[in-house]
Amino acid sequence: MSPSPIQRLSQNWIVAGRNICATRVVLVPGRKCARNFTKDIFLVPEYEASLLAGANFEFFTIFAKLAETNFKTAQLFDDLVHHGLGQVAQFPHSAPLFVDRYRRLRLGRLPFALFYAVDAKRVFVHAILDIRLPRYSIVRRLGLLR
Repeated sequence: MSPSPIQRLSQNWIVAGRNICATRVVLVPGRKCARNFTKDIFLVPEYEASLLAGANFEFFTIFAKLAETNFKTAQLFDDLVHHGLGQVAQFPHSAPLFVDRYRRLRLGRLPFALFYAVDAKRVFVHAILDIRLPRYSIVRRLGLLR
């Protein structure tokens, strides 16, 4: 038996090993409600976000470099990457196209971005790169130039 829409909305979902609360819903008084109240709900993402091996390696390399100088910046980077993964899982077409089928999602105030492609019901993060790199280097890293 298929779950009802309410049951599907109430299920928890995980992106990159973290629980992500997508939104808060305010329920207004109805015929049987005596007062307003707020309830957390968890949305099931439309897409599954996956880091490919190269992007995973780049994540740990960048994290280690940031942690050498300032651990709080490294933690901020970690949080922004996980937030970005949640965003591309929920809204895969929210970031602008960069080149060909690859999209670029900037990571807050840090000079890094997720470069990903959307396929069927999955989002594949191909790279996490410094956006100060020349465009040629980024395109080459994405495998579009040899």
